[in-house]
Amino acid sequence: MTARAVGVLVLFCGSAAFGRPPAGLNIDVTVLDPANKPIAGALVQLTLGSTMAGQAETGPNGHAKFSDLKAGYYNLAAGKQGYIAV
Repeated sequence: MTARAVGVLVLFCGSAAFGRPPAGLNIDVTVLDPANKPIAGALVQLTLGSTMAGQAETGPNGHAKFSDLKAGYYNLAAGKQGYIAV
């Protein structure tokens, strides 16, 4: 089996409305192959320091979302059997 590379596109979103405290942060992730095609079924893990903040499996469009996160520096890892993370 030939291993293929995995690319990850991450969008950070935060929102706040006037008069209300800011809502939790959202992280949207799209996992792509080298041809920029989405990779379904990739496991995406999000850590904050040494604590697992969440994990999700990408859908058919290669997308996973983490919601209501507190502010901080997160590490993100994505993988799927047969692919090499880059």
